[in-house]
Amino acid sequence: MFKKTLPPEFQQALFASISLLMAIGTLSACSVKEDRTLCPSFLTVDCREASSLGGLSPIEVRGWEDEKVVDSTIPNGEEDEYRVPKGMVDLSAISRKGATKGEVSGSFYTVGAGRQMDSVYAYCSTVDCTGETAYDKVVLHKQFATVYMILSDKGADFSIKISGDYSGFDLLDLSAREGAFYFEPVLSDGEFVFRVPRQKSATLSGALYIRGELYDTLEIGKAIEESGYRWDTSDLQDIYLKIDVSTGTYIISINSWDAETITVTI
Repeated sequence: MFKKTLPPEFQQALFASISLLMAIGTLSACSVKEDRTLCPSFLTVDCREASSLGGLSPIEVRGWEDEKVVDSTIPNGEEDEYRVPKGMVDLSAISRKGATKGEVSGSFYTVGAGRQMDSVYAYCSTVDCTGETAYDKVVLHKQFATVYMILSDKGADFSIKISGDYSGFDLLDLSAREGAFYFEPVLSDGEFVFRVPRQKSATLSGALYIRGELYDTLEIGKAIEESGYRWDTSDLQDIYLKIDVSTGTYIISINSWDAETITVTI
C-alpha cells in the first residue's frame, strides 16, 4: 500500500484557499468557544433623515474608541455599517454647504484666520457598541450664525474687521473651540453679512474704520449676550443687527429683520 501525494502546486493552492477561508471567518465572526469580548461590534450609522436641507456635501463620519475607528463618508439619505472594537464609540458627523475652508484636525473643526465660519452642520453622540451590533441615527444641527449688520452712520464709508476668541467647534461635544478668529466682510446693498462660529463668551467685536483709520470698536458679542441670545442651542439662529454708532445703540432681532426686536445700549 502506498500514499498518494498531491503535486506541490496543488498543495500550495489548497493551503492558500484554506488560509483565506480561515481569515474570512476570523473577520466576520467569533466562535462560541472564543472570548467574545474580543469580537468586533457592527455599528450601523443611519443618515437617512440627517437633514432636509438641499445642497449638503456627503456626511463625514468619524468615530473614536481610544483611537479613530471610523473615518468615512455617507451620502445624505443613506446608511452604512462599520466594524468597530467593542466598547463605547464617540461618533461625529458633519456636512458642509457651499464653498468651505474649514479643516478637521484631530477632533476639532476650525477655520483659519481671515476666514468667516463655514456653513457647517454637525452631530455627535457616544454609542454603546458593547454588543455584537449597534445603531445610531444622525440628525445634523447648524453650527454657525449668519450676522446681518447695518450701520446707521456713513454706511458706505465704513469698513469693519470682525474678531473673536473662537474659531470652530469640538467634534465630540459641539462646544466652541478657542482660537483666533477674524474676518473682514464687504459692504453689500447696505449690509455687512458674515458667519461666526459658536461662542462661549462676549468677546466678539468689530473694529470700525473710516477710510483706513480706526474710528470705533463695536462690542458685538456683549450686545448679543445682553439681548438674551443663546449660543448653546442645538441649532444656532441668525442675528440681525442695526447699530447706531454715535449712540452705541444695538437693535437686535433673530432670524429676520421683521422679527421682534430688542434694543441694547452699550
